[in-house]
Amino acid sequence: QIREELNGKRTDENEIFRTISKYKIFFNKQNIKKIINNNLNDDSNLFFLVGFPRSGTTLLDTILRTHTQINVLEEKPILIDLKNSFLKKNNNRLDSLLNISENEINIIRENYFTRVSKNFTSRKKIIIDKLPLSIIELGFIKCIFPKSNIILALRHPCDTVFSCFSSSFTINEAMINFLKWDNTLKLYNEVFELYEFYEKELELNCFKIKYEDLVYDFKNQTQLLLNFLNLKFQKKMTDFHLTALKRDKISTPSYRQVINPLYTTSIGRWKKYKNILNPERKLSKWLKKFNY
Repeated sequence: QIREELNGKRTDENEIFRTISKYKIFFNKQNIKKIINNNLNDDSNLFFLVGFPRSGTTLLDTILRTHTQINVLEEKPILIDLKNSFLKKNNNRLDSLLNISENEINIIRENYFTRVSKNFTSRKKIIIDKLPLSIIELGFIKCIFPKSNIILALRHPCDTVFSCFSSSFTINEAMINFLKWDNTLKLYNEVFELYEFYEKELELNCFKIKYEDLVYDFKNQTQLLLNFLNLKFQKKMTDFHLTALKRDKISTPSYRQVINPLYTTSIGRWKKYKNILNPERKLSKWLKKFNY
């Protein structure tokens, strides 16, 4: 078992798997119905951009933030912090959500929007909260923001897993698993098993977009995504890399990609190592599900 020191704490590679297992038990239809409050304000202008790391979320973030009506919150675990704060007050019992009051939900929502707004200099029509592994938190998101929307970034599972294994990340409970090939495969499988569970148990309003489709058919794919956001295409979105160059340092391994025009050389890189790593066998379910 790999453990590493992180800010004086020991990072357990199995912690995220335990969390996923708990979520697959708790966030079922019956429990969600008990928690959701349909009297809450409309969240239709709030979108969560999620996906497995290295699936193109930073590219989508950069394209979308070029639009004049979109604010993108990048890699800020605001909602997760608020979730953890709520659970800490309730002895870290996930089932405490069954007794959450309307007032408590509204406090979490108000705190969320207050903290989000501090990251933006102007008020725009759409808020996109981009944190890839919030895909794990879709159950909690549904409880607090029942009318919000999901954008799921997809990329060929083999390319995704290979890229995670070969990239450098700050170690945390998720990323520590990328230090081992088998653990990287396991995490991908477990994350999408949970997502599939959410698809069945939650009424997700989700738009799926593939990295490869975006690269090969940029304008049409971007337009389809904008349709989901109820916005119109803006010509300057084509030059999204110029927007990226004007930003402060982008804190993901995708920095070099998004400051350049689209290119195809990152597609199919896993094939060079196909005979050594053989990822297709363990990812076959997702290759079929996502039509790769």
